[in-house]
Amino acid sequence: MEDAHEKGARQNMKLIMKEVSNPEKKFWIWDEKITNKQDGRVHPHNTTNVGSGKSVAVYQLSESGKEEQIAQLEIPDYKKLEEYYWQEKEICLDYTYIDEFEWLGDKAPYEVEGNPYREYEKITARAAIFYSEEPKLIHLMQLKIQSGDLDFSYAGFYNLNLDICDITLVNGNVEFSNAHIIETEISLGGIECGGSRYFTPEVSFRYIKARKSKILTMLMTQSLSLDFSCAKT
Repeated sequence: MEDAHEKGARQNMKLIMKEVSNPEKKFWIWDEKITNKQDGRVHPHNTTNVGSGKSVAVYQLSESGKEEQIAQLEIPDYKKLEEYYWQEKEICLDYTYIDEFEWLGDKAPYEVEGNPYREYEKITARAAIFYSEEPKLIHLMQLKIQSGDLDFSYAGFYNLNLDICDITLVNGNVEFSNAHIIETEISLGGIECGGSRYFTPEVSFRYIKARKSKILTMLMTQSLSLDFSCAKT
């Protein structure tokens, strides 16, 4: 049987989304004082290029059942996102709340492996939330990214099985720094990173907060640094 502590922890994983007016286009995640409008480099300043114009407040249920706001984000235009993804356009999902994943396609990995790589200039999803009420399997694979990191810094992952494989970053790394990884499994395989001006090829989980989650690496085609500095798990 599930004890009270386990039940409370499980209930914490439910997120609640409420549409809000946001004429200033002000977005934040984890800390309301740190936003896309703030000077400095703590959080990204860019916002999504596939937005719907609808802003939402995102709440998490505490163990006592109280709603605690953890973010104010934009809902993507999923039709536009799907078009950008399959037309290999640059994609920015910074400050978005994502709970629909059909734009990634529904083919199993073995059905994708023989396909040619899709090439993108850049893909980022910084300060975004990826959420599913029930555990969901998501494949991000067969991609070649020309500039920058595959960047999920400050993002949140809830109830997902995220499979990232057969990814080539010509000039960049895979970045999960400061992410919150909750009841999620992240699998990494077949990743090649060109590194950057400041960092040698690496997959970074610096300063992450993880609970009831797994991070798996397999069949890596390159010797990469795996950085878990100051991670809380």
